[in-house]
Amino acid sequence: YFAGEFCQCHDYILVVDSMWDRFVAALAKGIEQLGEKRGVRMHSPQHYHRVKTMMTKHSGTNLPEDVPTDDANLKLPLTAVIEPAAGDALMLNEIFGPCWPVLRVASVEEGIARANASPTGKPLVSYYYGQKAENADAWLGGTSSGSLAINAGPMRMQSNFNAAIHGVGNSGMGGASIW
Repeated sequence: YFAGEFCQCHDYILVVDSMWDRFVAALAKGIEQLGEKRGVRMHSPQHYHRVKTMMTKHSGTNLPEDVPTDDANLKLPLTAVIEPAAGDALMLNEIFGPCWPVLRVASVEEGIARANASPTGKPLVSYYYGQKAENADAWLGGTSSGSLAINAGPMRMQSNFNAAIHGVGNSGMGGASIW
């Protein structure tokens, strides 16, 4: 809905090896099924060009490969970037656009280490998806963020008006809802 232009959007997606092939195939299918709805209008020319540069200048692989941009209407297509390099701009900055870097990790423990070493700092929200409670508990105990959603995405967080959404570190000083 927000084209990645809201503060609870994913900066990147970590996928465990055992799920990699199924996840990438399902993601590709989902993006392709969007058809014309894949195009997302950015809010300003400066933001459009910033995100467009991140989407087109990296060392990963675009999924789908085609990145049909529309400069006149400031539209970018929802695109996953498969395994970009740590030094690519989209891995060093918050994106706030329809672009998802997707990284492979060998284990939940490696994912926790990657999340804790993120150059963008501690996230406003961290999302964990999985079926094993012990892995969710490991993510909860091993990472730090303003909020943690387990098996729930940003739209669920947006619709819960009782949830505290505050950051830590560069993302804010933390806090809780008072109503």
